[in-house]
Amino acid sequence: MATAKGKKEAKNSESAAAAAKKKEDGKSEIKITFPDGASREFPKGTTALKIAEGISRGLAEEAVAAKVNGVLYDLTRPIESDAALQLLKFDSAEGKSVFWHSAAHVMAQAVTRLFPFAKLTIGPVFESGFYYDLEHDPFKPQDLEKIEAEMAKIVAEKLDIHRKVLAKAEALKVYSSSRKSLGLTGGGTRKTSLCSGFTE
Repeated sequence: MATAKGKKEAKNSESAAAAAKKKEDGKSEIKITFPDGASREFPKGTTALKIAEGISRGLAEEAVAAKVNGVLYDLTRPIESDAALQLLKFDSAEGKSVFWHSAAHVMAQAVTRLFPFAKLTIGPVFESGFYYDLEHDPFKPQDLEKIEAEMAKIVAEKLDIHRKVLAKAEALKVYSSSRKSLGLTGGGTRKTSLCSGFTE
């Protein structure tokens, strides 16, 4: 049985945590700490891309993703609180993985432009590249050439990619046409309330 003292300490701890969160939410500046230990203040809600641009244009062009407090972030995702930031380039294993994952989605978009009846499933990354699993008749060599050309066209279009967090019920509707993607959302069985995805 919890004592009165124990209940009071727990309540005080909860109050302190709530006060700290309120203070954090009210900040207009956040502190970003870099891998070398240096830190700088930035406006709350800044992005890894803006931070990279402030360091150098070359770094901004080479960065493919970021790690914020050890968690992978896309370059345009807002950073809302003090954090340790690491910018990832293609020369790192994680940078390659992010780049290839994005490339897989570019390939999927190219396929659906050229072959509208193709059904997409998943586009995983492996040790030396990526692929996209989809439901369609086998492609011919000339089809692959068309897909590659369409991918180059899509890249040249410089389309914006936006991260979107969906309620699980909405995600199930969005991916209802794909059995494998539906499985990745939990298919109604996984214990999660939110799913994230990317749109153009």
